[in-house]
Amino acid sequence: MGILIRLGFLLTIVAGATNYLDASEVHVTEKIAGIRSAHVPAPPLRPPPEGSTSARRRTRPGYNSIQIAISIYPPGSNRKVSGVCSETDASELKKDDPAFCGMSVFDDSDFEIDYSNKVFGWVQEATRKFSPDSWYLLMQYDELPGVSQCVLSCGRIMEMPKPAETFQFLSGDNVFDVMDRMSTNIHEISHAFSRKNIFKYAWENDITLEMGNEGRLIYLTPSESYLITYPRDSLFPAARLARNIPESVRTLRYNTYISGSTSTQTHGVLALLDELNAYFLGSRFRYEMLEAYKMAGNTSADGFFEWISGAQGTMGAFFEIDYFILEYLLYMKSHHPRRYELLRSNQSFREAWLAVRTSYSSLLNGYFQTINDEMKDLNASGEFELKIDNNRILIRRTGYKPSSRLIISSAMERLLPVLQSSRYLEIKQDFALAYAGGSSFNFPVTD
Repeated sequence: MGILIRLGFLLTIVAGATNYLDASEVHVTEKIAGIRSAHVPAPPLRPPPEGSTSARRRTRPGYNSIQIAISIYPPGSNRKVSGVCSETDASELKKDDPAFCGMSVFDDSDFEIDYSNKVFGWVQEATRKFSPDSWYLLMQYDELPGVSQCVLSCGRIMEMPKPAETFQFLSGDNVFDVMDRMSTNIHEISHAFSRKNIFKYAWENDITLEMGNEGRLIYLTPSESYLITYPRDSLFPAARLARNIPESVRTLRYNTYISGSTSTQTHGVLALLDELNAYFLGSRFRYEMLEAYKMAGNTSADGFFEWISGAQGTMGAFFEIDYFILEYLLYMKSHHPRRYELLRSNQSFREAWLAVRTSYSSLLNGYFQTINDEMKDLNASGEFELKIDNNRILIRRTGYKPSSRLIISSAMERLLPVLQSSRYLEIKQDFALAYAGGSSFNFPVTD
């Protein structure tokens, strides 16, 4: 049972320009060139393999996030990259140039799943069947070249290597562990894709990239992405928000994104939006994989409870990252009004944030509704008794000890009051969020 959040086929692009406040935004309401639907018919999924195949995490020590190195070579350096000389003028390059291509039109049959690890193979096949938009993202990233380049408006070449393997973050010793790690894998690969695919995307849509800009390509579905560019020197570290965030609302992810050393310290609110989207994509994958969890459980109830165990944390991340973004903009409005107005005038940022925020909040309501529906079905079976007590779902069945699961992380309870307060009213009005999703949620209840 999956939910596909779609806001139409709007593809919004911002072209880099010297004067960022002029009419430099270009809007394209077409599908990305070369994209085919990821929703291809898939054969029935067989039951998961019995037992498990041990697997080790395939990352270098201490490497738990995407880190991207960017190299820039000045004109006249005689540096050649994949056949493109640094002295080449952008107008001379053709769309079939190897520096910009190397990514074929996606076909679901192009990728052959490796079943040497049966558990990994089963989870990949389940992803392809139940979460096709997630699979599409992974396959598009897989098709990107090892090194991507583009020629900037100043004539310099910008080079970006591929920072991770497509399934680099996939690990685990059983089906449930691997499905949980697949959510993490999708989250991390979305970060890599949001920065690395900018080169091909910009070239296909005739967008000029500026050296002084930071950019993100926010992917939602195969037909909906947003390219955002914003002056790098107008961003500031998220750590400046620390003094405005009380101890009472310093939730789990505060140490990572506010006081930590992630990209939110160098790329500020763009990195926070990228995080919001990555958590949405990982949560959407978990949501759409309910049937796979139920197949992998000894009973459908077991699979349902494992599904909740994994989903509650990433679903709750919505409230934390949304709170950080709103606090960032509130600080920016108070301390850096010129930068704030510059960001407010960036239509791609506004539309991307609105799209991600609305999609994520809709997903949350879908998650809560699905919990209600599953509870009704299991209670109607006569084999189980389920009820909700505060933020926990409890299950009883004859011959077994009662068990319970947290429905959503405590971040929701702690942050929702401030998110629904008047503190951010002006911010929401400035960015047209006043009537968007993210304000009310239909928490599941027991009849």
